[in-house]
Amino acid sequence: VDQLMLDPDAAADFTLLPSEHPGLALGASTPEQELRADQALIAAACLTDADLAVTTAATMGGAPVAALLRWNQ
Repeated sequence: VDQLMLDPDAAADFTLLPSEHPGLALGASTPEQELRADQALIAAACLTDADLAVTTAATMGGAPVAALLRWNQ
C-alpha cells in the first residue's frame, strides 16, 4: 500500500483476525486474537512506510477504508 485512507470511526466498527490474512505484518509477533480493523491497518501502514490519510467514509464511496497501491513496472 502506498497510501491508506481511513475513516477511524467507521473502521473501528470492524475486526479482523490476522491469521486469515497471510502476509499482514503487524510487528515481531502477530497477535492471534481478533483486532480492531482501524488499529491493525494503521499498524500495518506504519510498518510498511505507507502514507496515512484520515478522511470520512463518505469521501470513499461509503467504505471505511481504501488504499492506493504501489506499482513498479
